[in-house]
Amino acid sequence: MSKIIGLVSIILLIALFLGLNVTADRALAGYRLDLTEGSLYTVQPATKRIARSPDEPIRMTFYYSKDLARGIPQIESFGRRVTELLQSIADASNGKVELTIVNPEPFSEAEDNAVADGIQPQPISQTESLYFGLVATNALDGREVFPVFNPRDERFLEYKIAQMIAKLADPDKPTLGLITSLPMTGGFDPRTQRPTPEWAVLREMRATFDIETIPPTATELPADLDCLMVVHPKGLSDALTYAIDQHILAGGGAIIFVDPMAEAEPQQQQQMGMMAQDRSSNMPALFDAWGLGFDPAQLAGDLDLGISVRAPGGRQEIVPYIIWLNVGADQMAGDDPVTGNLTRINLASAGILTHADDAPSAWEPLITTSDQSGLVPVSSVQGFADPKALLNSFFTDGEQRVIAARVTGTVPTAFPEGPPSGSRPASDDTGDNTGDNTDEVGPAEPEPIAGDHLAEATDSINVIVVADVDVLEDGGWVRELRLGNTLLGYDILADNGALALNAAEQMAGSRDLLELRGRGSFDRPFTLIEQMQRDAETEFLAKEQTLQEEIEQTRQRINDLQMARTDTGTAALVLTPEQQAEVDALEETLLEKRKELREVQLNLRKDIEALENRLKVLNTAAVPVLLCVLAMTMGGYNALRRRASRRKADRR
Repeated sequence: MSKIIGLVSIILLIALFLGLNVTADRALAGYRLDLTEGSLYTVQPATKRIARSPDEPIRMTFYYSKDLARGIPQIESFGRRVTELLQSIADASNGKVELTIVNPEPFSEAEDNAVADGIQPQPISQTESLYFGLVATNALDGREVFPVFNPRDERFLEYKIAQMIAKLADPDKPTLGLITSLPMTGGFDPRTQRPTPEWAVLREMRATFDIETIPPTATELPADLDCLMVVHPKGLSDALTYAIDQHILAGGGAIIFVDPMAEAEPQQQQQMGMMAQDRSSNMPALFDAWGLGFDPAQLAGDLDLGISVRAPGGRQEIVPYIIWLNVGADQMAGDDPVTGNLTRINLASAGILTHADDAPSAWEPLITTSDQSGLVPVSSVQGFADPKALLNSFFTDGEQRVIAARVTGTVPTAFPEGPPSGSRPASDDTGDNTGDNTDEVGPAEPEPIAGDHLAEATDSINVIVVADVDVLEDGGWVRELRLGNTLLGYDILADNGALALNAAEQMAGSRDLLELRGRGSFDRPFTLIEQMQRDAETEFLAKEQTLQEEIEQTRQRINDLQMARTDTGTAALVLTPEQQAEVDALEETLLEKRKELREVQLNLRKDIEALENRLKVLNTAAVPVLLCVLAMTMGGYNALRRRASRRKADRR
């Protein structure tokens, strides 16, 4: 009887387990418990706010060839991740984001629609292409497209999708204010008697921004700026510096490029017939208020990152020019959307940023040197700089130095005594002067700049400071491709332009975008499998190298025999029996080695498949087995309790 009761208990437990799963699947479909490190599967609050921000619904169409992705583990797992994230964002949007998932089958209308929407096909065979992209539209025919999702970009996947929604929620082209003392917008070179083109970084940014140039002599900023970019600030009036201060304190985004020695400046000075003087730029009033340090007399030098150049002299020796730096991904913040996807940036005579211990701001370094860095006085490289002499006098101290940083926090104004006095613009002069000659108009009486004075930031500021302006100049990152006098295009050598564009796009976007950072990796590889693959690849490469060496030795032996044997004074063109035997031996060696290589690959595949099968069985069967064991244990325990109760009753 007890066995029957135990069996019935197990059956009831299994039925209860299945019933709870079905009920939970339906009733708790919109709920998740994320126990991953860093909450990788939880949409960030800032993303939820962005998804709920559009006034009109945004329609997102996700083209994903799910059937074709089967059997491609990297694409299949990442495709599942993208699908889940898009669905989570749509669920969190309160109906403001409408998601449609399309599986474009080959030669179908859905495939034609994917191509028409700008999704890039990824050929996987001669007749089939995989589609893995996203298109989003708003009610005003605004359009944003992800042509193809790349698994390498998974860390910034949520940021990119949120940025897409934010752009469609506010479709107006943002306005970027540019303050610069450099000829970034173009000019005229008296040496060549030709106009100089606009810098490539501005050409790139005009596709995204309306750029409004603000002269350094201005006394105020336009009221409709979405972002401010200050490049090599020299000769700024107190009134304009104050306007920048108030713009930042009011929550306006800003990117500031300063430099201890701007190599892009001499051309401008030569145009003006001036001798090269101080080429540094700084914003000490703002930096001091934030607790940020910048010494315009010091450059950042680096042994590991120095770009190789040819030293002057007869030997033409190649040495690293320690103040021209080629910065890689290891020296850039990997979790910040501005630098996280960049791989290479070129810097020229960059400066160094520091942060005071008692600073009212916080900072996050974006670009640093390696630990093989040191200080280089600007005075040592004025005029002609000898790279080798500079290298010989250079000392490292094992420290990393910050070249670019994000500054945040509730900081005070740089003008605690209130707005400075400024001159009224001539267009606002209401005097009796009616002549056109402005030289005859006397200076207006100084007056305080209008507007409410902010003594402290209304919220945390968000400013990016870069201690190099040459990072924006064309020579550091882009090269023209010409055929004669015809410009064919540009060759991108580094990510300098992407750095400026990423920073400007983030600063001009919603404040919620500023909160988003790169997430951890969603990929959780089987380290044991990867180690097996590495071991097998090592063996494979070793065998392959041995084979290649034997082939080369045999070929050299054949050549030696041919050159040694002569008929009528000329090299023989017909193989001798000895040579033919060498060739036959070579062919046998090739067959044997290829067979060995196939065996290595086959054994590797067998081991990996066996391990994968064991893991699948374990993952699939572990929970049911544990439940059965638990049910049997509980059933046995209850049976023992009933028997004990009966025994007590019988004794009574």
